[in-house]
Amino acid sequence: MQQAGNTCGVHVILNAWADILKLQISSSARPHAKFYDEAKLLINRAMAGKTTTREIQAWLYSSKYVVGSYEARNGQVAADPELAAMMQARTAPMNDRRLGEYLDSEDV
Repeated sequence: MQQAGNTCGVHVILNAWADILKLQISSSARPHAKFYDEAKLLINRAMAGKTTTREIQAWLYSSKYVVGSYEARNGQVAADPELAAMMQARTAPMNDRRLGEYLDSEDV
């Protein structure tokens, strides 16, 4: 799906989000005109701690970056307490000191 050399970082982040959320990346998706602008906005919001996992998932579906439907996924989320808790998580700002503590821990 990558189009230009400067978009590889966007795809790394989107692929990581899809993997963490256990979503299947679409092999046939083609970016629409505003795809990279929207993706960069979402990434910036996540880095500032201003979005939720649910919003990230919704965008991955609406942009057709992943296969399936958001509605069907909501049914899976409702049936899985761990996944339901993850969907409520708010992203942490990149300057949040807890992020550094997490990255320094032995659990990573």
